[in-house]
Amino acid sequence: MRDIGRNIKHLREEKHLTQDQLAEKLFVTRQTVSNYETGRSRPDVETLTKIAEVLNVDANTVIYGAEPTSEQRLERKALVVAMVLTIVWGVLWFTLEPAASAYRRASYDAMPLIMVRIFVLPSLLLVFGWTLMQSFHVFLGARRLGGEKSRLFRRILLAVLVIWFLFLLPPVVDMLRMEIVRWQWLPTHNFYSSNDFELTGFWRLVVWNPVSANLLWYVPKYCILFPVLGVALWLTGFPERKKAPAA
Repeated sequence: MRDIGRNIKHLREEKHLTQDQLAEKLFVTRQTVSNYETGRSRPDVETLTKIAEVLNVDANTVIYGAEPTSEQRLERKALVVAMVLTIVWGVLWFTLEPAASAYRRASYDAMPLIMVRIFVLPSLLLVFGWTLMQSFHVFLGARRLGGEKSRLFRRILLAVLVIWFLFLLPPVVDMLRMEIVRWQWLPTHNFYSSNDFELTGFWRLVVWNPVSANLLWYVPKYCILFPVLGVALWLTGFPERKKAPAA
């Protein structure tokens, strides 16, 4: 009974009809339509047939609901993929972060923990923000923004993320290099100093430039911004989709 009520409400809203307008076409009161939609009462067979006629659908659609369109199926598949990515990234974070923290306490080496915090956590929060909005879209009907300004804003957001990645990549690669050298050094030496492995001269200025160094510090500190970026990417239509083929 409640499903029929939800179906009537959904079909009515698709036709951009108010409860008063639908009631007028059915020759009933607005309260009667409201009772149908909330499940307080159930339309009889004759009324169901009349509702289907007014809403230009068959009676089965009123009773069981409309079949999902190709676009709706694509949106649901996108949500499933996003949820899987969120779970995978969440497992990575909750596995790697404690392990990297324990490694830092044991070896006084913070590089693995830094790499986890500047890549895994922001990625998790970014995907989470996008997935949250996709859930609202599939289940609650949330809508993306449209228009040329939205596309421009999306390109700006993507450019910011690409620049963020490009500035962080060189110091991360260098930290990986230092880790490899460190593990090669330890079997034959009783002690080591990170100064022995660091880049010098021009390459140090390039890899450890002020922007990259500050990002290493501020990204974990302000990672709460990444769910907002995920939400913004969804609202601006990322990833851009072609129109789904007709069912």
